[in-house]
Amino acid sequence: MMKLVQCFPRIQLNLHSNPDNTDSLLNGLKKRIQEMPEKEFIFPYSSQTASLLQYFSGLKNVAVLFDESQGQGVKPSAWPKNMNDRHCGYAGGISPDNVAQVINSISKIVTINEKYWLDMESGVRTDNQFDLVKVLAVCDIVENAVFATTQN
Repeated sequence: MMKLVQCFPRIQLNLHSNPDNTDSLLNGLKKRIQEMPEKEFIFPYSSQTASLLQYFSGLKNVAVLFDESQGQGVKPSAWPKNMNDRHCGYAGGISPDNVAQVINSISKIVTINEKYWLDMESGVRTDNQFDLVKVLAVCDIVENAVFATTQN
């Protein structure tokens, strides 16, 4: 498995708050993350997983993906502010239909110099299949929205 991990610069850890996440397991995972400072490990963050982030305090290569719906593709009622010490991303119900509005909303809570990413899965699918037309539409919309927010 470690050879496979070496092939990717970013690895998402879909941890959930449940009895299987023991102290020894999470401390072991922290040790592995410390051994690979050149990799970025993405931690999906929600109200249910927030307490798990404590295990990765002090690690600069742990990023946070805000996703209150935990991969269900549901837009949150509000987007959280970036964490000052973490590279952050946003997920939840983002699609070509609302990505410009999402960028506009997020640009009001992050500074122009803060880098963030958007994560979308279900929003760029048609009939549960990856839809390249939707992906290209998102790219065009994002380019225009980012240009518009940097001009204000």
